[in-house]
Amino acid sequence: MSQNPKDSDVRRLYGQFLEAQGKQSQAVAEYEKLVEADAADPIALNNLAWQYAMENRSGAVELAEKAHRLAPENGSITDTYGWILHLQGDYERALAILERALRQSPDNADVKFHLAATYAKLGNKTRARAILTDLLETNSAFPSRAEAEEIARRLRRTAITGSLAPHCY
Repeated sequence: MSQNPKDSDVRRLYGQFLEAQGKQSQAVAEYEKLVEADAADPIALNNLAWQYAMENRSGAVELAEKAHRLAPENGSITDTYGWILHLQGDYERALAILERALRQSPDNADVKFHLAATYAKLGNKTRARAILTDLLETNSAFPSRAEAEEIARRLRRTAITGSLAPHCY
């Protein structure tokens, strides 16, 4: 970075490298520099939004929404926006965005998981179960698999017992 401090592609890759190394605060600094240099960089906005969401910092939704406005056909950016809305409890808005993300990226396991989790939160257990069943049968490994399996177990239990505790899916 010291040889080409204004090279946004290198800075973006460096930020992603830092994320992968678990150095979130350093990744945030790189993404913030990218956004400062170019406020219309949807990838930098998306990555910064995700980091802010993971740190429970304010501004995550606004950053994700701006990234989505700049790249509305990018399924990964659409997914990040929808999932941040979900994480912040705005399930109705998240649902519409995540349904769009699935149309854009129909084979993305994380998008399917995010959509199923949102359906579950909204009480549409039948739809959530259907997505999770398909997802778990067709995808052996994806980052959210353990969470997907847990939600699927909870949904199966509710199908048997007929109710869920308020904090459960």
